Amino acid sequence: MPVRYLALVAISLVAVVLFASTPGNAVTNRPLRVITTFPGLKYDVQNLVCEGDVVETLLPPGVDPHEYSLTPGDITKLQEADLIVSTGHTGFEQKIEELWRSGVIKGVLINVLELPGITIFTNPSTGQPDYHMPIYYPLNYIAFVRNVSETLASLNPAASQCYLSRALNVTTRVAGLYVSTPPLRGKAVGDLPYTVYVANWLGLDLAGLIIKEEGLPATPGELSTYQEMMRNGSIAYVLVTVYGSTKSTVSTQLENMAASYGVKVIKLYGAVYPNSILDKLVYVYTQITNTSLTTATETAHQVTPSGLSWFGVAMIVVAVITLVGLAVYLLVSRK
Repeated sequence: MPVRYLALVAISLVAVVLFASTPGNAVTNRPLRVITTFPGLKYDVQNLVCEGDVVETLLPPGVDPHEYSLTPGDITKLQEADLIVSTGHTGFEQKIEELWRSGVIKGVLINVLELPGITIFTNPSTGQPDYHMPIYYPLNYIAFVRNVSETLASLNPAASQCYLSRALNVTTRVAGLYVSTPPLRGKAVGDLPYTVYVANWLGLDLAGLIIKEEGLPATPGELSTYQEMMRNGSIAYVLVTVYGSTKSTVSTQLENMAASYGVKVIKLYGAVYPNSILDKLVYVYTQITNTSLTTATETAHQVTPSGLSWFGVAMIVVAVITLVGLAVYLLVSRK
């Protein structure tokens, strides 16, 4: 558990250096127009922008991001944007990067996969880097918030204190969730690739995925192995995506399989669900801290939030002091 606290301290200290070295060149002193690629990112950015800023998303509700193509209207929106925030791994997002590199799009482009401070974990089913929503891991999300807020402040210096205040609020809440989440020891199975980041946050050993990559499902043999591991008690948890409908999916199939063997289920809002990563983290946290869920099997080891509270609070204070220091720096540097 101390590793979590040390990592949080490191993130905070790195933030001081990076903010302090942020170039002061201003692009505009007017409200900003921000375009996000995924609906969820819209809510993340809305938590960080200030009065007058406009945030829109490209991906329509219910559309598979891996099958989406840019429309002429999308390109017009992108050309009018001051800032574009992208997860960087789908086809239409790669097209956006091509347009940006060729000069068709002039705004600042943030690619989550290329942000400093982001850790990319390995997909256990493929052995390859997992590029699906790394900001679902709290420390990665803190790095994301810092980078987006830093960019917003650089683009619109007149509102820099507002952006920093917003970042302080979000970062403090994420830090609190991170240090007070009880680790769940044991093996788990996830439905989709992004669950790798949730499993790492929760301390779970992910045995594999039902969908290993887009268009690459688990083999019948792998499914049989997961089922047998549930039957013999080797799998303690499954991570399943909430879709908000009764339509049968691999997620509901995994949940039903877990129910058959008494395996505990942790439900997750997926990457395209219309809420922020902070909301998604809170949703997981409320399940983890529920007694019926954290009273785990012999394969799971529980550390209660109360056992972490004193040091956890201390670490949150460190994060707050760090960000307040940044605010003072920005205020003094502009005088």
